[in-house]
Order: sequence, then structure tokens, then C-alpha cells
Amino acid sequence: ERPKVELKKWNAVIVWSYETGIESCTICKSLLSEKCPECIDNPNLECKPVWGVCRHPYHNHCITSWIKQMPNCPLCNNRWELTKEIN
Repeated sequence: ERPKVELKKWNAVIVWSYETGIESCTICKSLLSEKCPECIDNPNLECKPVWGVCRHPYHNHCITSWIKQMPNCPLCNNRWELTKEIN
């Protein structure tokens, strides 16, 4: 007979990345392939999506505004650090 195992604590971990399906900026809720609200209001601006070290993508203007108030990623709460722009 197998010994019984009791689960005392469980932490679910979810990881998203642009390459595996995130299609929207979780800050403004607009598609990453479309302009962010700031770019829509000002047609002279262009903001490309950016990808953090944590692998979460956002519109550049959205995450820039966000980190002025809170320096952490809105999804995982790790300190936001830019990895690359998404073309």
C-alpha cells in the first residue's frame, strides 16, 4: 500500500509571453498590434510593444506611464526591466 501524501500548500505559476499568445496590452487592454490610447490621441506618436525580462509585453507608452507610479510589472509584480522592442 502506498503512503498517503497530504498537500499543505500549493502555488500555481503561470507564464505568458508574446510568442505564446498574449495579444493585448494588459494595461490598456488594446491589441499589441494596434496603437495604444496615447498614440491614437496623438497621431505623430508611434509606440511599439516592448517585452520585459519577465517576458510580459506592453505598449511602450503604457508601461512607461505605469512604471512612473509603480516600478513593477503589472502581471508578475517583478521589477520591470526592458528586454527588447517587439517588431
